[in-house]
Amino acid sequence: MKKVENIEQSPSSGAEKNSGRKISSISFTKLISSIEEFNKDNHLRISGEAFSSNIPIIERIYFGFQQDPPRSLKLEDGTHILWGWQHGQPWFQSVAIFDGDNKPRIFGIADNIPRIYSWRSKTGLKSISDYYKLLEDRRSRFLGTPAVTLFAESQEDIDRYYRFAARWLEANLVGFNSQCGSPAYAASCALAEEVKIPIVIRSSKCISAEGRDPSCTLRVPEKTRSEVPLDMFKQ
Repeated sequence: MKKVENIEQSPSSGAEKNSGRKISSISFTKLISSIEEFNKDNHLRISGEAFSSNIPIIERIYFGFQQDPPRSLKLEDGTHILWGWQHGQPWFQSVAIFDGDNKPRIFGIADNIPRIYSWRSKTGLKSISDYYKLLEDRRSRFLGTPAVTLFAESQEDIDRYYRFAARWLEANLVGFNSQCGSPAYAASCALAEEVKIPIVIRSSKCISAEGRDPSCTLRVPEKTRSEVPLDMFKQ
């Protein structure tokens, strides 16, 4: 499984089609204050191998935003996509989607997202079977299962902004900084659109610490092809 190991060592070092990449104007201070305000009624608590006990979800979102400034992309319609990761624990990431008025619409956490392209060896996975082999290798090394949880105030916000979070996840799989037009990247970029990582969407106003209340769960929309080029996500 040497090929898989090389890919896994790759570091995590828009707008619509044909639009240029822009950097978000949302500051780190604005991001952090928005996390607090957005999740003030979110009582969900989570647990995991990295935590000694279950913690409020707001803390987990903070953990995944330890870069100042956060990595970001601003789209032509004004939508901002921001993301980061925990220092020393890059497998714990967070993502945020803001609208054109700088209002937060989605916050999310991503755990153990694998890399399907190695910038060092300039090679990547090309098929779903390759991806399943990668997951098997990760399990043999006791690496956690890939998972994403998103939070929004309403189903309407999810229906409108989910596609941007989904596109961020695809860029995440290829390690960001992609060059999908090059032969070396092309197959892995195409594979990123096929990979299905478990995604759960919760209400940011969930009063249940365990999230078992049916009202805490929002519907995952049908995935639609995004016109935001993967190459626009730079890290």
